[in-house]
Amino acid sequence: MRKYLLLLLLTATTSLAWAQMPTDLSKIKVSELSDDQIRDILKQGEAKGLSITDGESLALSMGLPATEAAAFKARVAGLGGAEPQAAAPIVPPVLAAPPANAVLKPSSVTPKIDVPETVVAPTAIPIAEAPTAIPTEVAKMDNSKPGLFGRSIYQSGNLQLMGQATETKAPDSYVLGPGDELAVSVFGVSYANELIKIDSKGAARINGMGTLYLTGLTFEAARKLIRAKFSQYYDLKNNQLEITLIFSRVIRVNIVGEINKPGTYEFSALNSVFNAVLAAGGPSDAGSVRQIEVQRGGQVVYRFDTYHFLAGKLSTKPFSLEDQDYIVVKVIGNVIELEGAVRRPASYELLPGESLGALVDWAGGLSSNAFQGSIQRITFANGAREVKEFELKEGKIPTDTLRDGDQILVRGLPSDVRNALEVAGDVNQPGTYTFLPNITVYDLIQKAGGLKPTAFLQKAFLSRKKKDETRELIALDLVEILRDSTNISNLVLQPYDKLIVSSKLDLIDNSDIQVSGAVRKPGSVPYASGMTLTDLLLQMGGLQPTAYLQKAFLSRKKQDESRELIPIDLRLYLSDSLGAAPFIMEPFDKLIVTSKVDLIDNYDIEVVGAVRRP
Repeated sequence: MRKYLLLLLLTATTSLAWAQMPTDLSKIKVSELSDDQIRDILKQGEAKGLSITDGESLALSMGLPATEAAAFKARVAGLGGAEPQAAAPIVPPVLAAPPANAVLKPSSVTPKIDVPETVVAPTAIPIAEAPTAIPTEVAKMDNSKPGLFGRSIYQSGNLQLMGQATETKAPDSYVLGPGDELAVSVFGVSYANELIKIDSKGAARINGMGTLYLTGLTFEAARKLIRAKFSQYYDLKNNQLEITLIFSRVIRVNIVGEINKPGTYEFSALNSVFNAVLAAGGPSDAGSVRQIEVQRGGQVVYRFDTYHFLAGKLSTKPFSLEDQDYIVVKVIGNVIELEGAVRRPASYELLPGESLGALVDWAGGLSSNAFQGSIQRITFANGAREVKEFELKEGKIPTDTLRDGDQILVRGLPSDVRNALEVAGDVNQPGTYTFLPNITVYDLIQKAGGLKPTAFLQKAFLSRKKKDETRELIALDLVEILRDSTNISNLVLQPYDKLIVSSKLDLIDNSDIQVSGAVRKPGSVPYASGMTLTDLLLQMGGLQPTAYLQKAFLSRKKQDESRELIPIDLRLYLSDSLGAAPFIMEPFDKLIVTSKVDLIDNYDIEVVGAVRRP
């Protein structure tokens, strides 16, 4: 491929010599160069032996715009030279890839190498906000595939690490150690301020009072000891004593095992095991939420159980993390899936020795609708899955040991109410009522507040459940039942019976009368027996001034469902002096009142010629 000088000679013409090259290329326009000028530049570049890199470097230093450089490449490609790199950015030569035969020289710029850090500095874990949780795939919390209970609290990422004591009040259970600082204030009759710092040997020296050994004491115990010491020098009956932890030591804790973000973390010693595990992203999918150990000097000194933490059952013995502790998240134990009539259906991790009773306890117990006749267990046995039944005796949960992968189903009671009767329809108080022995249809109607005036008495219905769970419909004559409650029609009811009373209004078609045209409020009104045309027009707000009284039209429904159009002279019915008989309306009538405006023809007059506005 022909070498060419990419940028150096863009301003040169065929008549320019190299010595005449201008020093400012910022105003060069490649579009103004002819093809011959481009070819001449290429020849001169080759004659000088300049490489592309040399040309670019020199031209850029002389102010050549990058857009013009790209345009020059395109022109060269069009003349059969090197192909341009479409959309490639124009970069300075110090960042561009060197030619294959170039000799690499040491750079004065120190490269930045990304090294993964396992030690997290205090500034790397923000004190004011929780670390971002690593998103993991969680099963939906439904009875088909409940999620593992206790894992979601680590995935929320909305809990915070405790900051220094200047930002957070130390709890009474906080265990003091070297590096902690306490402030003691006496005020009242006397006044004193003392700063107590625990040294590496665990001792805290107080000016003029001697030494106290505070390492290993809880904050509550340390306060009592300090108060006893100060009471030897101050009258605390007439003064107040205040003790505050003003600085908590920073510790390094190693978090390993089945954890999402293993490593060494630095934070205030005020933080609990739970906070530390949360900072590391929580247990992984294979990690246990119940078997989290704190190891110190190769020995297990504390065990953290998320279920105990959520239930408020943690040991009351105070525990604080110390520098170089190891938090080890073990592999997840037996996982049992619990579904059905329990307070909190989910998958649960059980520890060795925990039984079905413990599983139900972690789920919050049985629901009020739980069927206590039996609990179903699907388990692996003899190389296959088998179904077993646990029988609840006197409501007590069996203590059988479960296996990893077991599925437990607690059945619920049927939703049907055994001793209920239902009334629906045209009664004053429809709803559900208690079944009583020998209760009759008449008794149930009285319980429901009696019938509405619109009730259809000739036929009601009693829906009754049969032994095969299907229903039959029994017709009732309420007229006979209400007239004589001893009538044979007044049936004795059974559980699950439902009385249905129809309404007369349900049997009547919508018989509204519609009015349109030159009335003040066109629309429809309910039909009423004996309604006259005058009554109808009054309900529509009367006629508009433009109403044409001589002829309106009434559309009336005939017996064969067709309609006839009846012309009406409204003047006959709007004046009492004419003595016309009232015009009686019928259901489904439609009145159309015409307007005078609709009856007037429009005439146009054309004016042409010598007028100002023809």
